[in-house]
Amino acid sequence: GVVLDLDDPADWARFVALCDHADVLVENTADPRLDADRVRTRHPHLVHATIADFGRTGPHAPWRLDPLPAFAASGALWASGFADRPPCWLPGFQAHDCASVVAAVGALAAVTSRTRDGRGQWIDVSVQEAALASLAPWSIPLADYARVFPLMPHAYPRDADGPAVVLPVADGFVRILAVTPRQLRAFVALVTGREPEPP
Repeated sequence: GVVLDLDDPADWARFVALCDHADVLVENTADPRLDADRVRTRHPHLVHATIADFGRTGPHAPWRLDPLPAFAASGALWASGFADRPPCWLPGFQAHDCASVVAAVGALAAVTSRTRDGRGQWIDVSVQEAALASLAPWSIPLADYARVFPLMPHAYPRDADGPAVVLPVADGFVRILAVTPRQLRAFVALVTGREPEPP
């Protein structure tokens, strides 16, 4: 590993030299020196994956999302919990984690493609779109379709009315989405430290 300060000219030169020999660059800096066209010109072999909350292009490219609004922007938050209560938030960086996985898969696909033509590619990953595709592929489209096709059912139940278990805790509620017996056993083992008794 190496730690570089890209504002230091010597470190920037070292970074550029490292990219000369790298296969993949994954970044979320929005540094103008790492503009896709500039990177492609200097490193035509490089697979360059960028991760930004709304992607690097388009009207919302400058917007930034913290974890909760990023999860909400995916459409997944509306289905979390009971219909008569506020949605249940989950801790962590779920939407950003989805974007990381999408960037990794895209980069691997681009490296595979490069074995045929020798050219690198730019993979522009939007956190909002990656989370939408991974977490709730039906929530936002349903709302859009309902405007065009008003007879289409679009008021599906929130997940606490279905496969999720929502339990009261000291400061609100927690949602457990373990929908298969294997997932539930693994969850019980994680929480209790022992495997549950078979039914």
